[in-house]
Amino acid sequence: MPRVTGGSLEAHRRDARARAFDAFARLMYERGYDAITLADIAETAGMARTSMYNYYPTKEALLVDYTAAEMARFVDELRVELYRTPDPVDRLRTFVRQQLEYLATHHLPPGPALRDVLSSDAFRSISEHAQALDDILHGILIDGAATKAFPQTIVDDPATVSLVLACITSGAARTDTESKGGGDAHGGPDARIEATVQFVLRAVGAG
Repeated sequence: MPRVTGGSLEAHRRDARARAFDAFARLMYERGYDAITLADIAETAGMARTSMYNYYPTKEALLVDYTAAEMARFVDELRVELYRTPDPVDRLRTFVRQQLEYLATHHLPPGPALRDVLSSDAFRSISEHAQALDDILHGILIDGAATKAFPQTIVDDPATVSLVLACITSGAARTDTESKGGGDAHGGPDARIEATVQFVLRAVGAG
């Protein structure tokens, strides 16, 4: 039984979870998901290996829980920003930029890459958490069509949401490469983010 810190078992669990998440995020940035183990994460978090296994029996289980927590936090923050932004075009700008800025510092594997490292059940679980972003984007497009900011044909196209999200994933991967020293002819991560924002606006026919 691990030594309880923080005054209660529940507080101890929250502390252990937070330390595991922090260690996981740092190691994933430094080495990549494939190159780290639960033992590495436990050592970085200052936890006994057996304690880590009590919370997360596999690295996959940790990734799913970490992604769910991060997604919930990010979506809450995004909703607050969008609530402050009434114009649909500006809301779409915010939607794209917030994700690119987040992904530039929180180096989760891109969606398609997760299929190669996770079981089908785990990938499905993470995909369900991402559904909130699909719904938010669809709502922005519907509002924009109502004000003639976006063409109705774009909003009605069932491929629009997935294509916009694919652009964000691609832009995030390019920005991540630049942040790690890969260099870019477009002026760095900030310029890449702005270029992706402008591309998405053009793609949806923002007027």
